[in-house]
Amino acid sequence: MFVSIHLTRGIKSPFRYNERKLDAGQAVLILAANYLPDIGELSRAGRLKRLTDRLSLNPMVLANTLHISLNFHPEDRISPELFVRIAGIYLEKTGLGGQPSLVYRHLDAAHPHLHVVTVTVREDGSTMAAGKPLRRLSFRVSREIELRYGLREARISRQLPPGTLQVKEARRLEYGRTATFSGIAGIVSSMGRDYHFTSLPEFNAILRVYNVFAFPVRGKVPGQPPRGLVYQMLSPKGRRTGIPVAASSLPGQPTLDWLDTRFRENALTKPPHLARLRAVLDWVLIKPPDRFHDLTAKLEQEGVLTLIESAPSGSPAGFLFIDQHTRTVFRDTELGIRYTCNNLLAQCGLKAALLVPAEQLAGGGKAMREGQRIRLPEPCEEIPLRKPDQYPPLPQVLTLMQKNIRKAYLGPGRGYNG
Repeated sequence: MFVSIHLTRGIKSPFRYNERKLDAGQAVLILAANYLPDIGELSRAGRLKRLTDRLSLNPMVLANTLHISLNFHPEDRISPELFVRIAGIYLEKTGLGGQPSLVYRHLDAAHPHLHVVTVTVREDGSTMAAGKPLRRLSFRVSREIELRYGLREARISRQLPPGTLQVKEARRLEYGRTATFSGIAGIVSSMGRDYHFTSLPEFNAILRVYNVFAFPVRGKVPGQPPRGLVYQMLSPKGRRTGIPVAASSLPGQPTLDWLDTRFRENALTKPPHLARLRAVLDWVLIKPPDRFHDLTAKLEQEGVLTLIESAPSGSPAGFLFIDQHTRTVFRDTELGIRYTCNNLLAQCGLKAALLVPAEQLAGGGKAMREGQRIRLPEPCEEIPLRKPDQYPPLPQVLTLMQKNIRKAYLGPGRGYNG
């Protein structure tokens, strides 16, 4: 049993997340603790009103909502009655027994898990400790529940069943049907071992084909370089979904240091494969297609996948080619000036401004149809700075700030005279 606790600001975001799952048939409401009506008699507005009424007792609390997920091992066989019993025991032993809480059983993952939505404001208006003390208490309670009901430990382990990492035929991962940890471990191990890449974007180009994404995470000290690497599954729309998995917890530890070593090794093995990719592009350009979709389709027939890189402004900045025959990733600039993004499209009579942005083809952001222009941001006007004598006096500024704060938290008519 693995517990994830998130302390958030505001009840509406976690509440709507679970209610959308409920409407889509991907979740079931199994418990409404400290609600007067039964679950069957509760409306969505009634469920939300009970939580917001409790929060109104202390509107000065910013981080006032707990979104907790209780994750169980895929091999655990838990009945609906046991789910309710476990949720009740967890709430009671962690000090949440007196709080209005909604417990949803989600059905959209390969492992059984529950989501709990509750608040940190007590009935008398005081707040409960929801930081490290709650996490330490939650860890002890989850161990007690495991021993009491014979559940398996769902903590991430580096020990996987034999053959898990021997991926003979890699398949695209599907959130809800593929076990997160073992699925990511298999793809990362197989792609990192068999493909030639020399940068993190090139490695991500391979992983995105199988609905996996790697991104660096920074430490607690602002301005410091990335200290770790995290892998996460992607939804069909290219959005990160599911629980992130730290690279250090995966078999083989495919961390940033491991990738740096692979980059140096692959820099020596990539150049011999350039000739084949150039030959494929020359073959396709003998009769240039007049649509970008046709160009990528012809390249795919030759075993080459095409992804688009985008600049920070959103405009296409280049291509990434994945040669499935040689298992190598190349940028368009590595092939020569004739095969760069603009020159390649010019040979087909296309313009880069009409392309789909990289987020769609590479697995992120909003999808756009081919032929739809990318709207670039307008340049901002320069705002002149005020002179020192043009600023209002400091007491006047502080008074205005106090009024705005009181108005934001209390609103007109509740202690605010303005």
